[in-house]
Amino acid sequence: MSVKVSLNHQLVYHFENPVILGPHTLGLRPSPHCRTPINSYSLKIEPDDYTMTWQQDPYGNYLGRLNFLSKTDRLGITVDIIADLHPINPFNFVMESYAERYPFIYEEQLGRELIPFLEIDESSPILKDWVEQHRVKDIYTPEFIITINQKLADYIKYTVRFEPGIQTCEETLKTQIGSCRDTAWLMVQILRHYGLAARFVSGYLIQLKPDVPPLDGPPGPEADNADLHAWAEVYIPGAGWIGLDPTSGFLAAEGHIPLVCTADPQAASPVQGTAEPCGSNLEFAVTVSRYENQPRTSQPYSPSQWETIDRLGQAVEDKLQSLGVGLTMGGEPTFVSIDDFESPQWQVQALGEEKRRLAGQLLHRLESKFSKGGGLLHYGMGKWYPGEILPRWALGCYWREDGQPIWHNRAFMAVDGDDYGYGIKQAEVVIQELVKQLGIASDRIIPTYELETEELAGYALPILPVVESEELRWGSCPWKLPQDKLILLKGDSPLGFRLPLSAISWSEELHPEARVPLDHKPAVVGSEPINLPENSVRVAMAVEARDGCIYVFVPPITSARCFLDLITAIEKTATAVNIPVLVEGYTPLEMMELWDFRLPQIRE
Repeated sequence: MSVKVSLNHQLVYHFENPVILGPHTLGLRPSPHCRTPINSYSLKIEPDDYTMTWQQDPYGNYLGRLNFLSKTDRLGITVDIIADLHPINPFNFVMESYAERYPFIYEEQLGRELIPFLEIDESSPILKDWVEQHRVKDIYTPEFIITINQKLADYIKYTVRFEPGIQTCEETLKTQIGSCRDTAWLMVQILRHYGLAARFVSGYLIQLKPDVPPLDGPPGPEADNADLHAWAEVYIPGAGWIGLDPTSGFLAAEGHIPLVCTADPQAASPVQGTAEPCGSNLEFAVTVSRYENQPRTSQPYSPSQWETIDRLGQAVEDKLQSLGVGLTMGGEPTFVSIDDFESPQWQVQALGEEKRRLAGQLLHRLESKFSKGGGLLHYGMGKWYPGEILPRWALGCYWREDGQPIWHNRAFMAVDGDDYGYGIKQAEVVIQELVKQLGIASDRIIPTYELETEELAGYALPILPVVESEELRWGSCPWKLPQDKLILLKGDSPLGFRLPLSAISWSEELHPEARVPLDHKPAVVGSEPINLPENSVRVAMAVEARDGCIYVFVPPITSARCFLDLITAIEKTATAVNIPVLVEGYTPLEMMELWDFRLPQIRE
């Protein structure tokens, strides 16, 4: 969102006696290539007895030519600008192919046109040494100029210098101190030594106090401010003039308003002219104010508007409370890497090496804060977008509203991404112990095989919560398969998602799932397993080894009570066989008694 600002620049020369003023040239009008929209511009001159004409110099700058008709003891110049500070992406440019990597040579015609901006005016030994020390070959051109800009900003300490003129490059490098104009001129000469056309820019710099302090980097100004400033521009074929501010190390953006751009800094003075010899003093001020503070994400409303909204919201809340109406609100904040936020995986690509790893780290950090160490970390599937083969991953955390832990011992919850060296043997150990914890006959375990290699991939276990004699128990049934082996569908998703369910002829009467409230007594293991009719249970658990870790797949279960009991059985199994596991698959369909958050892989 943009912020419209009003800039006021006042220059007042006071003379001890009335004097004759010679012709004056003013470079105080935004240049034609200014990218910041200028909504209004006015220039006021005192005394009123003058004539003025506008012209454009050979560089295209707007210059005001003043002639005064009578003596005066005061010369006043007031500039008022209303600018629309809409965010500008300084990297939004396209280069000619031959200029994409430095060094390059300008095409012949372009090189002739840029001759004034390639002229080297200073070549002191210290300047040459600095240039050679930082010379790089076969490098992406934007990276090269940005690096030089940042290195110069780090090397030269900024100072406010009231003395007229510009320091030599040698003096600035020796003292490592300079004003903005000193560092800008040094930058121009450095770029020219590298064979790059560069020019000196005089203009305004507007800096606004950020609505929200940045998480890293410089804190930004404590208050809105503006001043005359100087920076450099380098010419890149295809991209044109690119602004570089060596005072800050940043590229020029919406706050940089160029006035005069020249090959020689002496021609970039905002006011040039003569007067009769006479004592004088100068008053100078540049101020900025927010002319139109439009609502935006970081500051959508003014304080008075917030108060009105808050009062209205409180009135609505009181009304809802009196009627016994409760409301909830969901949200999906988007997290990106703070270290690599410009790489494709955080900009346009759905997948990336770091996305899944960082999501796992964030999951653990949020779990310790919200569920206090007793939550269940769940590694499942998220949204399934049209045109994609598989659903996106989604990492979740679930915990009980009453504070009771779902998973008790973190030692038996495997660490996401760690390779424990487990294989199919450990998967068999886990599934054999799991059927004991659930009270299911071991002959209900179904080995599963990969489609192409027919290698043993893992194990499936048809399972369903049932109520028998008012007790919650786990039942299972045999699966009659279309062939001797249970061959998985091709893919790399979890085993439970690759079961060929559509190829099995299911019973016309599937056994109903028990749906019980959370306060129902937990599931028990009976003296005899509950054997349900063949092909009457269409859902199954699965156990497999992937990347050296054991994964237990949870099938779709409706009630939170049954889901929690199944998780308890999984943890008891891991504890009994001393094998940590990761839980994946489906989440409970009705979770009114459970709290949760999920970290889904979003679609860019």
